[in-house]
Amino acid sequence: MEKAGIRAILEVRSALERLAVGLVIESASDDELKHLEDTAEKLKNTDSIQQAAQTAFEYHHELAYLAGNTVLTLIYSSFKEICIVLWVRFCKLYGIDALYDNVITLQGYLEQRDKEGAYQWIQYYLGEAIEGTQQIYEEG
Repeated sequence: MEKAGIRAILEVRSALERLAVGLVIESASDDELKHLEDTAEKLKNTDSIQQAAQTAFEYHHELAYLAGNTVLTLIYSSFKEICIVLWVRFCKLYGIDALYDNVITLQGYLEQRDKEGAYQWIQYYLGEAIEGTQQIYEEG
């Protein structure tokens, strides 16, 4: 996939993730957030890049589900294959620990119910993937 296509996907993901996070912070129970955290923690315990990518998808799909917007969940599901490919590429370039750090930091904002902090984090870490120090474009 070319750079423009990856950039477009990440920009859309940023908007969708902000929507999901806002809804989850407003409505998710503490138990639901704990379940989401348990999913995030699976990233720390894998050394398989493919499994890490699957777990990252599981985390974000669950986030969309907890948002209570069925269309949002369907959109996440429709992007599953490309998201897995991009997370695999990210892990190959930066490691599973970097993916875990991104997810667990977001999780912290959710648990604090800090919507503005979560929005800023999403902007930051996806911005790093789009045009910062953690770009995931293929060379060539």
